[in-house]
Amino acid sequence: MSIMDKIRKVYEQEQGERAVGNEDAAARIAELLRGLLAKHKLTMLDVESHCVDATEQVEQRAVAWEDHGLERKRRRCEWTEKLALIVAKAHGCASLCASGTNRVWIVGKSSNVDVAEFSLVTLTRAAIDLADRSYRAARKEAGGSPGREFRASFLHGFVARIGQRFDEIEDSATQVGGDDEAALVLLRDDYAEASEAVSGLRPARPIGGASTDWNAYRRGAAEASSVDLEGRAVRGDGSGSRRLGS
Repeated sequence: MSIMDKIRKVYEQEQGERAVGNEDAAARIAELLRGLLAKHKLTMLDVESHCVDATEQVEQRAVAWEDHGLERKRRRCEWTEKLALIVAKAHGCASLCASGTNRVWIVGKSSNVDVAEFSLVTLTRAAIDLADRSYRAARKEAGGSPGREFRASFLHGFVARIGQRFDEIEDSATQVGGDDEAALVLLRDDYAEASEAVSGLRPARPIGGASTDWNAYRRGAAEASSVDLEGRAVRGDGSGSRRLGS
């Protein structure tokens, strides 16, 4: 049971006791309810909004790379799968992959999937563009090819740092509290629901690791540190609803 569902159940118990005139029991439950809301820095408006959102169905959507000007391949792509996992979770969704294709699927409430897909495509484009630029720069510096591992290592470094930055955004939202933390609680509930929806599926086998060019990896991480994540971070808008970015 999610935090929101638990609070909603306690609220319904309080209302039930009050309806039959059991004011003492209603007062005790109301005190429990206030404690839960305070603990999670929520309001009843947040809870009511979540109950409305609960009618939004969880969907499974394939990210069609070719529709976004990106290449669709007949083999899996490890860095893309990792980026999809990170971005999906940051937006209250789960992700899926399959053998024989670089296509990924985002699973979650449609409003969350919309934002997660936009963020994933935008970051994928940025990663590929930055990797190409860095490869050309490294080739110029070395006076020749920097090695076959360069590009993959750069992309893995980029993705790892993006993951760290989303973690930092969550930590900041927790510390700041208020609307941002309330939005984070709602997204975590949505992520739990999306994860439950895919829990019965067999996970894809890990892709075998290749050797790493640590210089390229560090370049990728450095580039990811300066990528604009505005609009892809947890934000609260004071209305009790989820919102991503400003």
